[in-house]
Amino acid sequence: MDGYQVAKRLRELPGSQEATIIAMSGYSPAQAKLGKDEGDFDHYLLKPPKLDQLQSIILKYQSS
Repeated sequence: MDGYQVAKRLRELPGSQEATIIAMSGYSPAQAKLGKDEGDFDHYLLKPPKLDQLQSIILKYQSS
């Protein structure tokens, strides 16, 4: 099962539809956008992620 399939299954589980799903990948930015466009992931970060970018995402969801 790949990350897209895991995200899709998570979205199908009761109580998990609102979960924040962050993917991290080594693919190029053009390929990385595919996951976001499909709606599987809330965020798609390229490896290695920038710490400030990851912290910003986490803080966004902590305050909501």
